Amino acid sequence: MKPIRTVVTVLTTVGLALAASVAPAAAAGETTRTGSLTGTVRIYDFCGPNVSKRLAGTYDYAMPGKLIIGSPITDEPNRFHLAFATNDLAAVGAVGLDSAVRLNAGSGPVTLTYWRLTTNGTRFTGELTDPHLNEAAAINLFNNQQPLIPCRPEMGQLPMPLALAAGSRISGTADSFDLKAVTTDGMTELGLHFTASS
Repeated sequence: MKPIRTVVTVLTTVGLALAASVAPAAAAGETTRTGSLTGTVRIYDFCGPNVSKRLAGTYDYAMPGKLIIGSPITDEPNRFHLAFATNDLAAVGAVGLDSAVRLNAGSGPVTLTYWRLTTNGTRFTGELTDPHLNEAAAINLFNNQQPLIPCRPEMGQLPMPLALAAGSRISGTADSFDLKAVTTDGMTELGLHFTASS
């Protein structure tokens, strides 16, 4: 089975850059659900008194997306493979998730596992155990808005894909799941819920 890859990233000297944005595609024998990802996003900054961390804003979130659950890819330790992506991964607020990916390294193919997934009947739970920043292979991302000048959002903002941190969690079924996540910089918290419509 070919691996499902929601996004491919590269780490550059200026930060995390989105190199490609490809919605997951289902293969034979996989379960696919389309629906809506909704919830709340909390943004923090260090623009409080004495440069202290503060809650800069909270906004309601809603984007269409696709969930795919299938057989684990080669050398993936999970009992199943999970991939999710909002429909437009280049859009502000886009979310991309993938439990594992198979890459061609200099020494040959290697599997990077991101999520530890478990099942109980039709329900699953998962914890992001390694975002793989050191390998420049972060693919579990939230596309945030970053101010061009810190604490001066009126000067303009630009989209910036941020890796989700270890400890982020997902739980639910193929028809409905919750995502509780924080970005690796600790400045964005996601409390999102996916509901399948088809």
